[in-house]
Amino acid sequence: MNLKAVTPLGAALIVTFGCSLALLLENLYLFGYHLDLESAAFLGNYLADRSLPELVFDPARNDWKLYQARELSYFFDCLDARFIGWSIRHGWYQFYTLSGFLMLTAAVFVQQYGIRTLYPKLPGWIATLFSFAYVLTPCVAGNGFFRSSKYGCALTFTIAVFLTFALFRGRFRRWKWKVAGIAAALLGATLFDRQGAFFAAAYASAAGFFLLLTLWNRFPPLSADARRILCSVTAAALAVVLAGTFYNLVIGPKLIYACNGYVPDFSYQNMSGLPPEVLPFGGRFLFRNIGYSLAGVTGFASTLAGSAAAAALLALLFFGGLKLRNRTILLAAAAFAAALAGCWVAAAGMVGRHPAVLVPAVMFSLYFLPGWSLLLPFFAPAAETVRKLGWKVNPVGFMLTVTATVHLGGYLLLHRVNPVIEHQRAYQEAMPAFRRALADPGYDWRRDRLPVRLQFLIELFRSQPK
Repeated sequence: MNLKAVTPLGAALIVTFGCSLALLLENLYLFGYHLDLESAAFLGNYLADRSLPELVFDPARNDWKLYQARELSYFFDCLDARFIGWSIRHGWYQFYTLSGFLMLTAAVFVQQYGIRTLYPKLPGWIATLFSFAYVLTPCVAGNGFFRSSKYGCALTFTIAVFLTFALFRGRFRRWKWKVAGIAAALLGATLFDRQGAFFAAAYASAAGFFLLLTLWNRFPPLSADARRILCSVTAAALAVVLAGTFYNLVIGPKLIYACNGYVPDFSYQNMSGLPPEVLPFGGRFLFRNIGYSLAGVTGFASTLAGSAAAAALLALLFFGGLKLRNRTILLAAAAFAAALAGCWVAAAGMVGRHPAVLVPAVMFSLYFLPGWSLLLPFFAPAAETVRKLGWKVNPVGFMLTVTATVHLGGYLLLHRVNPVIEHQRAYQEAMPAFRRALADPGYDWRRDRLPVRLQFLIELFRSQPK
């Protein structure tokens, strides 16, 4: 699709609409989605007859007593649950996440508008294919009700990265608004999830490190405006980290106690004592997900594919920047290396706290969505580097074509949905009887031996007025 004749805003809106349709079709492909052991419990929690603050500031029920200071995601989870409850009362027995769909749609718009305004000379088909490849990858597709935290991080990471790209490229007009946008995105990520809080801290560290390099003359000198903006970005990111820490340690616990009368358990946030082997396992999680997202391969092949793709992208940005003597591309290379390292460390921490993420059915799911949303935008400056080098074939466009084709083929030809997690099989197999019990008040569901949490939901929905 060549949208050169359309304004960047118009092209972004057209492609966003197309990608939103793709997301809707992926959801319809899952036939209303299903509940599992956790989402069934969360749905019952959020539909309980309590006030909104009581529902939101309650990690004991919403997070298995594990306080992670992500109450913003609980708020959106609550809205999703209310939407599900409303739709069931009106005869639509679905279990999608409305907030997840809207956040992914917004992330696609940011991608499209960012690429088309920052890299206007890129072929339109590459810009278009970028977001279609994104929505077709398994960690993005299939928006079932679970947690909004990963979707929130996907959106806020996308905003922060493209605003940073704008500053990299010298778009200093209204720079204060761009810095404010980065700060708002980092703060939103911090309140959505612990991954977001880690990314905000990593962003502040990287910006501070780069500032020190410029002050010590270890990097080509910056203009006065660029140095002022870099100082502002560093200060804003640091302020977000301090604000997030204050919320985590003081404000959040006080609100939880005020709303529900208990002090949250911080033990899940204690990362001390993690064994050193979590680092290679974190690398396995990261590079296997990159390989699976790009090429659809699994096992050791996905590790090789992911490692090769990451190394090739980094080499393209670094050596291309050197050959072109282009500081913007070199900055993108440094930022990609920092993002890759940050994703590796974050994955290691996640493995240490939740080893089940190494199970393939879990690994290639929603857990990688924030990391994928952070890393994929670097394909845009890589494609721009190839264009500047004058190559006849753009390997970035070829890779995006492979990604979109492989995953689209997986849906159309192989009827592939995210793999079943064995301990959730009972819930998935019970969904037809569960939906029938919701639709027919006279149906005796007790003979179907449904999981206890589904039984609770049936009684809850039947007790509510239509």
